[in-house]
Amino acid sequence: MKLLLAPMEGLLDHTLRDMLTRVGGVDLCVTEFIRVTNTVLPRRAFIRVAPELLNNSRTVAGVPVRVQLLGSDPICLADNAAALAELEPHGIDLNFGCPAKTVNQHRGGAVLLDERTLAALWNSLRFTFLAVALATALGLAHALAARRSLLLRTLVFLPFVVSPVAVAFGLLLLYPSWTASLALLVAAYALLAYPFVGQHVANALDALPPHWHQAARTLGASPWRVFVRVTLPLVAPALRRGMAFAAATALGEFAVTLFLARPEWTTLTTLIYQHLGRPGADNLHAAHALSLLLMLLALGVFVLLDVGSPSHRPRPLKEPHA
Repeated sequence: MKLLLAPMEGLLDHTLRDMLTRVGGVDLCVTEFIRVTNTVLPRRAFIRVAPELLNNSRTVAGVPVRVQLLGSDPICLADNAAALAELEPHGIDLNFGCPAKTVNQHRGGAVLLDERTLAALWNSLRFTFLAVALATALGLAHALAARRSLLLRTLVFLPFVVSPVAVAFGLLLLYPSWTASLALLVAAYALLAYPFVGQHVANALDALPPHWHQAARTLGASPWRVFVRVTLPLVAPALRRGMAFAAATALGEFAVTLFLARPEWTTLTTLIYQHLGRPGADNLHAAHALSLLLMLLALGVFVLLDVGSPSHRPRPLKEPHA
């Protein structure tokens, strides 16, 4: 039986290899990963990780040492292996991916650095941005229109009653020519998200003292100026809260994306679904990592839009002293 001293990055360096091989019992050593990107490394880079190359690729105790290269580009990895071979190592290990189960099996990095993940992240962010912009406009308009209409105020909850699957399927039937279009996808996102904006803004409008608007009007302000200078600043905290909930809804939307998106429009939610549909522990761990990323994105949205915002609540006027 042979005993191999396997690498552990950041711990098993040449000093520890020398100490352990002096104790005895080790038949072969393997160095830490030497990461290869897109260039051929100089000789000093190999010697820095494996100074045993200057001693016939052996430790002081005479135990042979193999050098391990880690990368994703086969051509670049082969070029670096050829450069390393000039130093006559005992052996060269070519590693195309970290063996840990919590990372992916290529590119030597975490699943979060995978090209599909980065593309899905970009799609999720841009779809969410467009949907929140549209949902904000729809929610604000609905809240203003529903101030004196109980029916309109009730209709804001209609997207909550209908399943997202039914919404997506209904849009496919109503607009077949718009299938797999960005406009229809963003509209579906906004339809499911805007009730949060509408409800929050409607509640904030109900809490506004009516005499403030009347005072602004008597001072000669136009309705548009009253809205921009008086109403909008007062409902801004509620508007931000509604936008945060709308963004979280758009980030986590799955059914609409599955029905209406193109294959190249994979989002984080559909990518999680793809990993969960494949066997193996690696796919399960990848789904867990992507789910954590999704939760962190939603938390970040709430932090950016809500936490630390001024309350803008009206303060009671003090009575003048006699």
